[in-house]
Amino acid sequence: MKYFVILFVLFAIPATAAETIVFEWLPNPVEEQITGYHLYQDCGSPECIIATIPAGVTTYSMPPPLVNTSFSLTAYKVDAEGNEDESLHSDYAIYAKDRTKPGKPGGMKLKVIR
Repeated sequence: MKYFVILFVLFAIPATAAETIVFEWLPNPVEEQITGYHLYQDCGSPECIIATIPAGVTTYSMPPPLVNTSFSLTAYKVDAEGNEDESLHSDYAIYAKDRTKPGKPGGMKLKVIR
């Protein structure tokens, strides 16, 4: 069976202790009767499921990760026998810490004094 995650957006904010990142997406059509969503974080190979979110919920919040990373979302359905079918991954959302370099110094001059 095919299940499609329609849209996935990550709002990445430079991290401080009190900040949160929020994931938002459009729900799958009701007729697909999904069980929920899996939120994945790139933690090497394989990727790690960091949250299981029930169907009908279309947001998830968490503290910012400590390192630059990517996230994706899948829809899944569990049948009566307990077998799970999972969709393809959504587009990846990238979280990057704010590492803005300072501006370059200006007005430098060279003088030769004799």
